[in-house]
Amino acid sequence: MLKKNRPQLDMFDHIIFEKLVPKDHLLVKINSIIDFSFIYDLVKDQYSPIGRGSKDPVMLVKIFLLEYLYRLSDVEVVKRIQTDIVFRWFLNLGINDTVPDDTTLSFFRVQRLTEEHFEAFFTEIVKKCIEKDLIRTNRFIIDSTDVAANINYPSIKKLARTAFNKVIQAVAEFNEPLAAEISAMIESELDLTYEKSEKVSWQKHLEITQKYVDILYIKTYDELQTNQKYLEAFGLCYDLLDQYIHNKKDKIVSIVDPDARVAHKSKGTVKKGYKDHIIIDEDSEIILASSQTPFNVGDGKKLQELLQKAETQVGLKPKELSADKAYGETENRAFLKK
Repeated sequence: MLKKNRPQLDMFDHIIFEKLVPKDHLLVKINSIIDFSFIYDLVKDQYSPIGRGSKDPVMLVKIFLLEYLYRLSDVEVVKRIQTDIVFRWFLNLGINDTVPDDTTLSFFRVQRLTEEHFEAFFTEIVKKCIEKDLIRTNRFIIDSTDVAANINYPSIKKLARTAFNKVIQAVAEFNEPLAAEISAMIESELDLTYEKSEKVSWQKHLEITQKYVDILYIKTYDELQTNQKYLEAFGLCYDLLDQYIHNKKDKIVSIVDPDARVAHKSKGTVKKGYKDHIIIDEDSEIILASSQTPFNVGDGKKLQELLQKAETQVGLKPKELSADKAYGETENRAFLKK
């Protein structure tokens, strides 16, 4: 049940906040500009009209903002709120009020909110900045920033083995004897292959894995038509094998985070993860639109989308745009001229 957390701070809290919260603090400035109450309307459909009380969604979204501004994890931000007087003031929490735990934050982010919610929060905040006349220039800047994936980067053999094991685990849930049979068969063939050769190439390793994926496809065809969980595990393994065996450009690099990608940032420098493509107002440096992609997506591919999002979502269209040479594609120049 949606609960608006607007506790009445007692006189003791007011005295402490008045003495200890700096008037020029960033969070004080943000709070003076942005009224976050719009969040209630945006999330009301995510709550049941009956049931026990929930944590205030405005407070939770503000905590996500604190995580972004100060680069904190769920666990870290909870610890910081417990001791940081300005964080408590920003969240309207008194000295004796309890802090939401990291599990509550994670549940709210994953179960209550969607990508569309975060996009709506972002857009509303930018609109409020425009209303306060914080965006006054007609010159925008576009660029991207790296967002590292929080994953290990395993060898190709280990990647294939992990993907196949997940397929076997999914099979075991509906046909345990078949899972045991296939698992024993591939283990036996791999062991025999390694006995015959001191060094087995990853290509050979993947070819053997592909053989048993094909066997499973035939034996479990009907299950693949109806079992979504199995289909996802099977499809991930199949795509991974296909990408590496046929040396495709776009390759999965993690089973934990299959959307992450690897690209060469510069000679000898390999990056893995994502890119956050942003367009900002030159004067205020406020982000006006953003788009997230795997790391191997070129910067120039997002120029038109970001400009169109800034125009359609918040009604802003620049007279000038600054960008580095990665954006100087002929198609982009023609778009800008038009």
